[in-house]
Amino acid sequence: MNLAQDSLYICDDHAERAEAFARSADALGYATKIVDGREATEQSAPKLILLGCDTRNPEWSSKKADLATRYPEARIVHIDEESEKLTDPKQLRRLLKPNEEEPRTLALGRSRSMRELWAAVERVAKFNVTVLITGETGTGKEVVARRIHQLSARSNKPFVAVNCAAIPSELLESELFGHEKGAFTGATKRRPGRFERAQGGTLFLDEIGDMPLAMQAKLLRALQERSIERVGGDQEIPIDVRVVAATHQNLHHAIQEGEFREDLYYRLNVFPVKVPALRDRAEDLRDLIEFFCEKLQREGRPTPLISGEAMARLHQYAWPGNVRELSNLVDHLSVMYPDERVFEADLPENVRGPVKQQVEEAPPTRDRLPNELLTDRSPEDTAPVLPRCGVDLADYLKTQEQSLILQSLSQAGGVVAKAAKLLGLRRTTLVEKMRKYGIEKEDGLSMAG
Repeated sequence: MNLAQDSLYICDDHAERAEAFARSADALGYATKIVDGREATEQSAPKLILLGCDTRNPEWSSKKADLATRYPEARIVHIDEESEKLTDPKQLRRLLKPNEEEPRTLALGRSRSMRELWAAVERVAKFNVTVLITGETGTGKEVVARRIHQLSARSNKPFVAVNCAAIPSELLESELFGHEKGAFTGATKRRPGRFERAQGGTLFLDEIGDMPLAMQAKLLRALQERSIERVGGDQEIPIDVRVVAATHQNLHHAIQEGEFREDLYYRLNVFPVKVPALRDRAEDLRDLIEFFCEKLQREGRPTPLISGEAMARLHQYAWPGNVRELSNLVDHLSVMYPDERVFEADLPENVRGPVKQQVEEAPPTRDRLPNELLTDRSPEDTAPVLPRCGVDLADYLKTQEQSLILQSLSQAGGVVAKAAKLLGLRRTTLVEKMRKYGIEKEDGLSMAG
């Protein structure tokens, strides 16, 4: 069992229903085991337990108490007679969804590192100090900034976000501080800046590390004096704004390179918060995937069902794009496999991490593959033997896959659905593979002939 997967135990008096629940949980990627209430198990403690039995049975309360004692950290969910619909993975997902946390919080996860992050956020939200959020691109720094605002005394005032990297340097001053009519060509009327629009609330300065040096000096003055001047104006405008800044850059290095002001850094870094990369908190993957799937459901869109093997692969992936990349992946899978189970082979190639092997000699083709690779041997001796000249593994596996697809079509009499069942694939997956290799269902029939 992949220890990164969440364990789910099923304890039910009805064996058939327990099996149905197990299949449903497997489809959601849980490491599932059907257990008796009092049996000992060598597996790691479960995070969830589905307990199904007749509540009128006097053994029910003792069984539940026994499970609660043995697995104190597990959440026990009772399955009653009206829960038959939970054999549908989508319905089961709704039951298992943690609802004790605010959705935006759940979007980032509940691992130890994230619990520590949220504890720090709750602590600093009460105080009117500047916060500097650091973390890689796509980790959810703006979500953290919004959470700080929501928990603060300013929550009923505006939250205004500015991406400093997305605004041209010549326009950034006007965007932040506003401008007077006639301040420059095109300034046909007075326009308040983001500081004024955030009055009484929170101003989120995203990608602060990309702010030009000249603008950094003006920002520092605004923070020190707690007042601004519009471009083209001479009037000091008091501001009551809490500033939260964020960056993916190493500001210490930027200071050494002369690209970021040290005094501004200390002004912003009153309370530092670092958002961990997704690869460092893989245990949050399931919560994140469920969050994004629920978001799709609210939009009326179908959702993918991530299998255990696919989830294991996702745990091994490095996630360079972090939570944003995961969100995009769920979107992709919802289009490719709507309300269908997703296997490892269905994941994008960059996520699967294909193994490519370089060989010095020309790779053998199907016609030139050594006999020891093509021989139909007994089940006791099925391992192929690597030829002395080497082999292009990717090409060989493709050849074998094409051969098995043709054989399955032949045995199924050209019926794609039956061929897919022989291969343990969904019909749509087999159709995609046939399209990829240019195989028609008639090709299998001609092979039989």
